Amino acid sequence: MAMFEQIYKKVMVGIDGSAQSERAFNQAVDSTLKNEASLLIVHVVERSVDNTFSEDEDDVTTEVRRLNDTLADYKQVALDKGVNHVETILAYGSPKVLLSREIPEEKHVDLIMVGQTGANAVERFVNGSTTDAILRNASCDVLVISDKKKGINK
Repeated sequence: MAMFEQIYKKVMVGIDGSAQSERAFNQAVDSTLKNEASLLIVHVVERSVDNTFSEDEDDVTTEVRRLNDTLADYKQVALDKGVNHVETILAYGSPKVLLSREIPEEKHVDLIMVGQTGANAVERFVNGSTTDAILRNASCDVLVISDKKKGINK
């Protein structure tokens, strides 16, 4: 009996600076390579840029530059590992909405990969996790990377 193997064309991974998201990134790179897919690396800032950072324009510019540099670093790691097409997105708004529906639908994502838990434990306790929202609302496959394994290779 032949086993059905899912082929993905566009893999999206959400990163938030947590060890879990780094593990998800590494797994996403592996899945992208195995499927000869393209990779979309996304970081979502919880609110609009003018509400998230201080009102000092220089501080906002510095933080946006830092976040874009972080995304560029992830992109370079993926390219160095052999991924042919890598796109990054720095978005502002609700991670639960943007990662579960808006970005995947707009970018035609067929696999979302996320860490089991993210960087913000307080929000997870109060509002539920972003991962839970993605699992409930995504219109494509979702792979949640657990924290059982240690050792993150970036």
